[in-house]
Amino acid sequence: WLETGEGPKTGSNIKTIENSSYFSDPNYVKIYESKVIFSAGTGCEPTYEEIHNGSETVYKLEWFQARHINPKHCTRFKVYGESMSPLICDGDYILVDLTDNKEIQPNKVYCIGVEGNMRVKRLIRTIKGGLLIKSDNPQYPTEELSPEEASRLVVIIGRVIDRSGSKAL
Repeated sequence: WLETGEGPKTGSNIKTIENSSYFSDPNYVKIYESKVIFSAGTGCEPTYEEIHNGSETVYKLEWFQARHINPKHCTRFKVYGESMSPLICDGDYILVDLTDNKEIQPNKVYCIGVEGNMRVKRLIRTIKGGLLIKSDNPQYPTEELSPEEASRLVVIIGRVIDRSGSKAL
């Protein structure tokens, strides 16, 4: 239409790929989606079912290589709640590196377990070794834990490395 003025003005920019060699292309990797649901709010009890629910998303391998991340150690989770908006909105999906759970990188976003509640929050270590659990949405207060509380109550599952969704558009 742009070249000739003929044909429809609009078209689909989405291609459905079924049983295609695209999925066996070595330049792409499949990342599974977990049934565990994370809350960007006050938290929710995890659903400890199978690790993945059969859904998967395809990513370019070079995306992982550029970040020095092994895609075999990543999974996707769905997020509910608005405490991390505008970065992560209700219904968004997050890609999580499950191996990046030992050293907290300052001001990065992590999936954490806090007394059985699965949450997505920004983590900051305090100078005394404690932990600040921070939401991006200013309506949610920052939680401060002592070093003892942090080691007893918080399990770091992994670091969020990407998000996808259309809620913020």
